[in-house]
Order: sequence, then C-alpha cells, then structure tokens
Amino acid sequence: MKKNKLRIGDYLLVLGPHFFEKAEVVSVDNGVFTLNNKIKVTQNLVVLNNSKMEVKPFDEDEYNYLLAKNKIPRVLEKIESQYKNLPKEDMVNLFSKLNRVLSKYFGS
Repeated sequence: MKKNKLRIGDYLLVLGPHFFEKAEVVSVDNGVFTLNNKIKVTQNLVVLNNSKMEVKPFDEDEYNYLLAKNKIPRVLEKIESQYKNLPKEDMVNLFSKLNRVLSKYFGS
C-alpha cells in the first residue's frame, strides 16, 4: 500500500483468474501478512503462497464494478427464465422499465 503500512484489520482486494473477494488482514508474523482466506502477502502485497492470485489495496468502486460485472448475467438469466410467468400488468411494467434501462445505457 502506498505510504501506509499494512496492518491487521486492513482490507485488500484479492483477484484471481475467475475470482475476486474482499479479504481482511488477520495476522502478521515476521513481515508476512495472513489474510482471512489464508493467502499470505508481504508489505508490498506480493503473494507468497498462491501465484495465481493478485492482491491490491481494497477499492470499493472497483469491488462494486467487479460484483456488478459478475452478477448482471445471472440477473438477466433470471429475468429471461421467469418473465413469461408474470401477470399481464407486471409484464407491461417490467417491459417499460427494461426499455428505460436500454435507452439510458445503450441508446436503444
């Protein structure tokens, strides 16, 4: 972390090939910091026990972006699989709201 020393209780963003999570520093021993997910890092956030993972200072905006990117396909899949079962009025309301989303974000 820049200028700040890593301490117990700090949060970090752990990124992997198909994975991300918010992790907390839970212990330190001889300059090795252990996260609550058992990953061990140095003060400079070099991962010691899992070369596939990257650890960065926690950034709420980046975390929220990754979460949205991960969850949007599931939300769309759920809408696609269940919209036909809605009552007429709810289907019309959903269609209206989805059209507003399309217009706002995609211009269609």
